Amino acid sequence: MPKKNKRKPAEEEPASEAEAEPEPEPEPDEDQGDEDRGDEDVSDAEEGATDTSKRGRPSKKMSAEQREKSRASRRKSVAKRKGYRLRAIKGGYAAGRGSAAGSARDVASNVLTVAETIRACKWAPKYPSKPTYASLEEFKERTALAAEPLPPGAAAVIRASGEAFLRKAVDEAVLRSFEAGRPRVTVATLHSVLRPLMGSLRFSFAMPQGLLRHAQKTTINAGGADATAIGFFEDDEAQIREEAKLLPAQEAFYKETEANIAARKELRSGKKQKTKA
Repeated sequence: MPKKNKRKPAEEEPASEAEAEPEPEPEPDEDQGDEDRGDEDVSDAEEGATDTSKRGRPSKKMSAEQREKSRASRRKSVAKRKGYRLRAIKGGYAAGRGSAAGSARDVASNVLTVAETIRACKWAPKYPSKPTYASLEEFKERTALAAEPLPPGAAAVIRASGEAFLRKAVDEAVLRSFEAGRPRVTVATLHSVLRPLMGSLRFSFAMPQGLLRHAQKTTINAGGADATAIGFFEDDEAQIREEAKLLPAQEAFYKETEANIAARKELRSGKKQKTKA
């Protein structure tokens, strides 16, 4: 009696016709993936379609040029941070080192250069016809110091003290900004750090009067209405009249200083010519 439901043996296929195993797909390149996604975004934008993210918010579509600018900006930012980090490590601001706690005194390597110290020491207002500082004496002293020569050896001595002062101020400003939850050190934070030292400092460290007056006279569009960058206070008008009286004296002293510098350069060049002769 024949057996029921007897299946026929499957015919063996030749080895040549056997299906080959599928090759693994190559991992997509990040840049190529971005470009592909960018092409899709551009095509969708041309069709007028609006894409949405997982949260239901419309995604910001970027063109190829915008993506390239974003990548270049990101590369510059990363390179700048690496440079700052390397400079900080050389200066002693490294995790796990004792100098990071007392970096104002334990200086492993100078952060300031001699050239930067010379530029800082020789800085002075360049516009004597504009208000600079509240007193004429400070203007004269700053202008006279800026005109004096400063050799690298003397600048290195000044740098030693300036380095400790700078580190102390910056450390305190960064700590206050971190505790307040701010991502950057603001001018107000740095001013609060330097305020206790106001009586010990020889010169004023706040913004020059010329910058303050310029902000009070410059009109900007804020919130759809024209207004000055900084408003006037009650006693500003009287101070402006007093500052205007100092401008002729500032211009006269500045011209005298420039004449002395020119005479000193001419004398130095004459000595060099005599030495060569």
